[in-house]
Amino acid sequence: MKVVLLADQGESFTEIAKFLFIDEQTARRHLQDYFDNDKLGGSSGGSEGKLNPEQAARLSAILAACDVASAQSVVQQVKGLFGVKFSLSGMTDWLKRNDFSFKKRGARPSQG
Repeated sequence: MKVVLLADQGESFTEIAKFLFIDEQTARRHLQDYFDNDKLGGSSGGSEGKLNPEQAARLSAILAACDVASAQSVVQQVKGLFGVKFSLSGMTDWLKRNDFSFKKRGARPSQG
């Protein structure tokens, strides 16, 4: 937001970068993002989800019906089912937001 305000006041990218302790390219990118995506335009924040509502409902149903081994396994499942790529942290956040949890399995006794 500061980049947009300073640019609006006529400051150069060099000056904006100096004022905000960022490099010029970052200042340019922030301003371009503003114009491309209207990032400051009235939305309540947050990004749009990677899964559409139907995909999210389907995934929730699948996960509710089976034992979730790990977030990593869900990442792979989502990529296979929907062609959508999640990071591990992104999927962990999605699972938490949708009230899914899992515990790491403890060590099993040896079969000796």
